[in-house]
Amino acid sequence: MKNAAMLLAVLLLVIATGFKIAYASSPTQENSEIQVAAVNAGLDENGDTVFKIYFMFDLDKNPILANRNAVQVDWPDGWRLESYNLMEDGKYRDNGTTVRSVNKRSDIRIAVDSARHFNQYGQGQGYIILTSEDKEVICEQINSSVHVGFHYTSPVKKFKFADSAAWNNEAAVGFH
Repeated sequence: MKNAAMLLAVLLLVIATGFKIAYASSPTQENSEIQVAAVNAGLDENGDTVFKIYFMFDLDKNPILANRNAVQVDWPDGWRLESYNLMEDGKYRDNGTTVRSVNKRSDIRIAVDSARHFNQYGQGQGYIILTSEDKEVICEQINSSVHVGFHYTSPVKKFKFADSAAWNNEAAVGFH
């Protein structure tokens, strides 16, 4: 009985120590950040305004044991998501992932793989491409903005942080 109690105590001590080390070695919300920039890329072949939304996330440490990480992007009505791309192993894949939405959603959640999408410093980047889908809806608003959030989840921590970028619709889409 004493041996079983001693074994249980040692096992609990090892688990607690492992949890504490993993917690201390994990990124923190306070020292992590995301930066977002919106760039007007001109007009596409249909005459729609194209915006390229760049985002860069920087965790204060390279994630360990991280799982279920994601970038959440929200944009206003009137704009349509054309594609997105995350940098993998230091470079972008071709032209990214084309999106053909059948519903009128104005958000997307993009999974982030710790092994492929982070560099050795806990940094990653990507972009989405939006086009002006409904100019009447866009015209009703003076500005448009895109909100980008990063969701970090590991067995020992869970947090999120966000940033946004905005632009003037009259200047961007050319309403008079």
